[in-house]
Amino acid sequence: MDHVLWDGLQLDRHSPVPLYQQLSLVIDEAIRDQRLKPGDQLPSESDLISAFSVSRFVVRQTLNSLSQQGQIITVHGRGSFVATPKITKPLDVLQSYHEGMKKAGLDVEVRIISKEIILPQADIVDNLKLKPGQKVLQIERVAYSNGAPINLLISQLAPGTWGLEKLLTFSSGSLYQFLSAECGIHLNHSKSSIEVIYAGETESQLLNLARGVALFQILSVSYDRSRVPVEVSRVVYPATMFRYQFESHISDAREDSRPIMIPG
Repeated sequence: MDHVLWDGLQLDRHSPVPLYQQLSLVIDEAIRDQRLKPGDQLPSESDLISAFSVSRFVVRQTLNSLSQQGQIITVHGRGSFVATPKITKPLDVLQSYHEGMKKAGLDVEVRIISKEIILPQADIVDNLKLKPGQKVLQIERVAYSNGAPINLLISQLAPGTWGLEKLLTFSSGSLYQFLSAECGIHLNHSKSSIEVIYAGETESQLLNLARGVALFQILSVSYDRSRVPVEVSRVVYPATMFRYQFESHISDAREDSRPIMIPG
């Protein structure tokens, strides 16, 4: 461990502040003044024990506290790393993944993991309003920032009038731009739900996370200008990396009396 990192700091054993909170503040300060940068690995438990003369229990309390605050990410078998600052995304805008990440100030590389024509499950058939036996194109992608995986994106696309063979030619870049430029499909709106899930084997492997880590999952059905469903998507984000932003308004009595129209 680089002992210069802590500038000879010692914890105050006479303070009413618990030792793990003091150590959390020391590491927090190192993160805030960028002596520890996003992606940097924290010293090992043994190094922290040696540097601050504390028990392993105190160190683990410290790391758990920092993890719950979203300041670090712990990867089983590898150690703890400084988390990337949270990325803010609006909830009321339908845009391509690439465009959304660019507006959030994040440079990403999206790699296709698999691309195949499959028979969809019943819920996909219903959401895309498919006929019995109709197949879809499923595309699985992983987005990387600075070489580290940050998102899992799974899209299932209806054959529509453009055909699955045409959709199969998608190879890289923005899927929504491809649909617009190559297939004449202009997505207009979507219906989405957000929930917290926990990393299973697939998410753990593809996103390089410990199993059981909290994730945001966004399930969406996207429609074209004629309100025809085009895509069912599942996007998974590490919960510690993202925050979602929305704006609310109080409706007046006239608006409250109107029927609610749900697109689709």
